[in-house]
Amino acid sequence: MQQIAQLKRKPYAIYFATKEELKVVGEPTDSIKAYASANGNTLPSTVFELPKIIDQFRAMGVVEFVKVANDKENRELVATFGGGNATLVIVAPDGTRIGAYPILSGNLVALMTNAKVAVDAWQLKQAAAPAKN
Repeated sequence: MQQIAQLKRKPYAIYFATKEELKVVGEPTDSIKAYASANGNTLPSTVFELPKIIDQFRAMGVVEFVKVANDKENRELVATFGGGNATLVIVAPDGTRIGAYPILSGNLVALMTNAKVAVDAWQLKQAAAPAKN
């Protein structure tokens, strides 16, 4: 993920998912259907069920998305990026955090606005930085 971001010189996003979300977010259709069938035809509600949101992040320049379980094995990674359950973290190609956004706050407009401001500021900083050889 980070290698792709470095090649493209664009940020990427990590979604720190809960144990339940991890079973369905970004999974193939068969996995989603099996989960829904076993859970009264319901799914965990996340921002990633809305393709327009992903399209907006891509329009901002976010090149890739990955999900990571917020569990014991990933505790250090979660802490490094200031993540948590149901948190989207936008990361610069060099691995520094651009911003972290809780998904469950319910205000997608604010999330998208704040993320865009942060990504735009990062892009301006990159454009102003001297070229590296």
